[in-house]
Amino acid sequence: MDENKIREVLERTEILKHPRQLLETFGSSMVTYYILSRSVYDELARSGKVDTVLRRGELTWEQPRLITPQHMLRMEGFSEEGTEALKYLARENPNLAALLYTIRYEKKHEQMEVLSETLEGVKEKIEREIDRKKDPLSVIIKGVPGFWDVSLMKFVHEMVLKSAYYSQFPTFRKRGFIRTDSSGYPEVVRDEQGIPKAAREKIEKLFKQVKSGEIEASRLKEELDYWGVYEIYEDRFLDLFRK
Repeated sequence: MDENKIREVLERTEILKHPRQLLETFGSSMVTYYILSRSVYDELARSGKVDTVLRRGELTWEQPRLITPQHMLRMEGFSEEGTEALKYLARENPNLAALLYTIRYEKKHEQMEVLSETLEGVKEKIEREIDRKKDPLSVIIKGVPGFWDVSLMKFVHEMVLKSAYYSQFPTFRKRGFIRTDSSGYPEVVRDEQGIPKAAREKIEKLFKQVKSGEIEASRLKEELDYWGVYEIYEDRFLDLFRK
């Protein structure tokens, strides 16, 4: 699929009903999507039929992670030149803040059906159902026949941007996890030991959860390794296994 076709599909895609809520900052979020489109056959034949293809599925966003250029270096697939560029940026802007979103899509939960109704009629029925359930994380998308997944990606992109700038970043600022530098960019706030304040708070919470038996110690170890601070917490971590 070439770039021009992707651009065309994105331009033709419409978000008919936006979720009433943005993505969670300190937890996971599950969004139910409904993608409506005419059938490919109807579009090709330009018949008078009014069949509407409805796809329903779920996307789960894990809790967004605050990252710095140093964490971006762990990403794979870049060329040698690209990796060197990232290293340079990491040295020049070590505290530059960004967010990492991890999305899970399970195809087995997806449903598809062809309805002998107009697209507008199907949309109105789904809207009433969403309102009845008071579901704040449902979206209705008017997609392009044959390219519904591209239409879904338009929503994913918009949802991430809105959540980052209207929810996550403002919340992190209020909590003192990030601040704005002289150029207007968000940067991570660190404590006197050089540990990001967001990491410090999360680690303390995980220590309590390990002690209470809520989670396995391996989850805490992953977080310590993620931030590169295991040596600072090593004695305290090993104390969890001592009687």
